[in-house]
Amino acid sequence: MLQFLLIPLLCVSTLMVAADIHVSPSGNDENDGSAGSALKTIQAAANKAQPGDTVTVHAGTYREEINPPRGGDEGKPIVFQAAPGEKVVVKGSEIATGWKKLEGDIWELSLPNSFFGKFNPYSDLIKGDWYEARQKFHTGAVYLNGHWLKQAAVKSIVTCKGHADQGPEELMNILSLQVLGQKPVMAVKRSKQKSDAAVVDVPGGQPCLGRLKDGDWLEFDAVDFGENAQRLFLKAGSPNSGGIVEVREGALDGRLVGKFDVAITAEWTQFQNFRAQINTPLSGPQKIVLVFKAYAQKPVKENAPGFWFAEVDDKNTTIVAQFKGVDPNKEQVEINVRQAVFYPRQTGRNHITVRGFTLEQAATPWSPPTAEQIGLIGTNWSKGWIIENNTIQYSTCTGITLGKHGDEFDNTKEYRRAILIAVEKFGWNRKNIGHHLIRNNHIQHCGQAGIVGSLGSAFSEIRGNEIHEIRQNHEYGGCETAGIKLHGAVDTLIADNHIYRCEHWGGIWIDWMGQGLRVTGNLLHDNSQDLMFEVNLGPHVVDNNLMLSKSRVTEASSGGAYVNNLWTDAITIWADIAGRTTPFFKPHSLDIIANATPNQNDDHFYNNLFVGPKGLSAYDEFKLKIKAAGNVYLKGAGPSAGDTDAVVAKEFNPDIKLTNQDGQWWLEMKVDPAWMAEPKRPVVKSDLLGKSSVSGAPFANRDGSPLLLDTDYFGNKRSGENPAPGPLVWDGQPTIRAKVWPKN
Repeated sequence: MLQFLLIPLLCVSTLMVAADIHVSPSGNDENDGSAGSALKTIQAAANKAQPGDTVTVHAGTYREEINPPRGGDEGKPIVFQAAPGEKVVVKGSEIATGWKKLEGDIWELSLPNSFFGKFNPYSDLIKGDWYEARQKFHTGAVYLNGHWLKQAAVKSIVTCKGHADQGPEELMNILSLQVLGQKPVMAVKRSKQKSDAAVVDVPGGQPCLGRLKDGDWLEFDAVDFGENAQRLFLKAGSPNSGGIVEVREGALDGRLVGKFDVAITAEWTQFQNFRAQINTPLSGPQKIVLVFKAYAQKPVKENAPGFWFAEVDDKNTTIVAQFKGVDPNKEQVEINVRQAVFYPRQTGRNHITVRGFTLEQAATPWSPPTAEQIGLIGTNWSKGWIIENNTIQYSTCTGITLGKHGDEFDNTKEYRRAILIAVEKFGWNRKNIGHHLIRNNHIQHCGQAGIVGSLGSAFSEIRGNEIHEIRQNHEYGGCETAGIKLHGAVDTLIADNHIYRCEHWGGIWIDWMGQGLRVTGNLLHDNSQDLMFEVNLGPHVVDNNLMLSKSRVTEASSGGAYVNNLWTDAITIWADIAGRTTPFFKPHSLDIIANATPNQNDDHFYNNLFVGPKGLSAYDEFKLKIKAAGNVYLKGAGPSAGDTDAVVAKEFNPDIKLTNQDGQWWLEMKVDPAWMAEPKRPVVKSDLLGKSSVSGAPFANRDGSPLLLDTDYFGNKRSGENPAPGPLVWDGQPTIRAKVWPKN
């Protein structure tokens, strides 16, 4: 009898042994997937793989979109990996041959629509919530030897060799001009103009004047400056690049009174207040002229890529493109065909590991927080993925998505409704969603974002990634455009990343519900801005970061602790956030307690190094009473009124240099040993920070244990008695020189 019982037990034991499934370009999908009988496609291996199995992919180029039909289990993930030491490239593109020369560098290719199957990127427009562009863009792309060309607005830009005049760029809309202490003057009340700007109706609001271009001017007959006015405010909106608005006294060539630097906002009709200091105080009614100027454009590189344009009819897709000095039939030319490279089309495909690949060239859609977020590689509303040691590049919109599920309300701009649906219908809770590890990837050349996530990034780690060339050479954008852009990043860790050359909204943008988030040990530079916190209620911790872009950090939240950072950025305060309520949670959960508005008095700044232009004095302009101590202010930066034990050395220039030497990034700066003598700086920990005034949650580690910030950018132990200001432990010498990337 015993022998008959053992037989089924042995069968069950055999079935539970994890398999190693092999894939090779020389394989066949009819094979069994063993080492000597490899499959040909990664999708065939995914169809076979069960929890605990490993799919090992051997060297070669694979052109496919992998849709894993199942995930793994806790402790038994399904692993997709490149064979050790072998280069594996997976592409969402196909090689395009048969180009016909029209003239000069201009070539044409016509393909039957059947070439693309059910999805044609050249008829697929980029669209969605909070998306802005001055022309129609498609998710298709054309690549020459691995690098993409630029999509043209009209065919003539290609056929005229890229020199067609597209006209001056629209810079901004303006709603009102206001002297501090006086009633606002509405823009539509201008008396004269040199412009084709017209009145634009704003749904639910007052009409504005737009869209203003470089060289335009507006005259206002009588702006009341009251008595010795010193500040002006301009409400402006621009989803592009903004611009400069000069304020001139009396006439177009009159005395320059002040100047507004208008940055990007979410939309043409999403207005922000921009400030201008009046050079010489004015009083009483004055005639003024606003003069609009574009920011200086970056010079066009001689080796800039050419343009392409596509037309799709009932039968064919025709692409016309510039190939400068080369024959495209003798080079490698590729075109987007697939929407993604590695993306489950069903939610809940948990515990999948993807490592060691080059994943590239996908026709990804725009990924707002209110829609399904489809990335070149994405997790699609799941738990426990590991995405590590990959190169992820050339995605029309997004590289990695940790995003929201799709539903019938996608792209309807109702994010509060989206949150409730996620909770009530799709199980947004700690047990089901998030807990991803995104580690040591190289992410570059994405049109929208390197990493984006709405709700699905909770309890995750984003660590050790290099992210750059985001929204470079692309003229579409809007909200969600950044190196890393997250909504609902509850108890998420963003650590030890190198983020640079990210345009539009910049490096790291935490938008809504970043409760328990920590941003630590990151190197940020050459971004349009380094950091932005929008409508978070705290607590969140930002420590030991190098923020070197010399642009701005935008603060529109509360409950933040900023500790031991190096800032060369200006702090920009968004103070007009009244009524912008967001949820807060029971600590370390997704159990919503209530909705509330940020309290912008509830920020903490300890032991930071500020290097111009304003430092924390920016908070005083809005009469915000923050907590600050132990900070050092250099090169014109100044403390807030409530700053205690501040060291102010406005004439001291640390002469910061960040250089790249053969892939190694070195930081050099001057310091003053006297900063270590006085004052005695606090060791920052939970007891000092207390609780967020809005959420009531304590400052703590992500696991709920007490917070103690006693290490530096590299993880080196700080002095327990008097920690040095800034992100680097130093020995008191007058110069610091350190390799800041890679960190190992």
